[in-house]
Amino acid sequence: MPVQEFSEYFPKMDTEIVDALYEVYKQTLGHVRSHCQAEYEMICAEYRVPDRLRDLEGSHHNTAGPISEDAARLTPGRTCMNAPSGAPASQGPSVEVVQHAERIARRHALLQEAAHLEDTLEKARRTENRLSAMLAMRQEAVEKIVTTYQRVVTDVKQVYDITRVWPKEV
Repeated sequence: MPVQEFSEYFPKMDTEIVDALYEVYKQTLGHVRSHCQAEYEMICAEYRVPDRLRDLEGSHHNTAGPISEDAARLTPGRTCMNAPSGAPASQGPSVEVVQHAERIARRHALLQEAAHLEDTLEKARRTENRLSAMLAMRQEAVEKIVTTYQRVVTDVKQVYDITRVWPKEV
């Protein structure tokens, strides 16, 4: 997502804050991707997916030859010779199950990312409120100084006017 599209979600925020949020978003997205990739690789290793895929690929190239037990389980429509009455072999995870698991993993990652971005946004809002309060205090202090200087200038002008008139009267 480009920064322009990202900034549309925060129309009333200062560009520096939106840019900072976008950088955090990109970092978070990178961390989530690497975490999901590592988790995916662990799951694939746990279920020996690469071995099963190699067996399946081998069985695809040698359709006339015997296939491994794992490949038979992963191939729909095959029957297990050892199963009673030619019952279908137990199958590995179907495409739908894998796609559903991927959707759940993506949704989980997006929810984590959204929660992190909401936390970051809340921190940015608190910082903005704190800075706004500091700015208001400083503006108030400046206004007090200006008022004081205006009184001093008025007093000095009166003294100046009196000193101009005074020599003429004496």
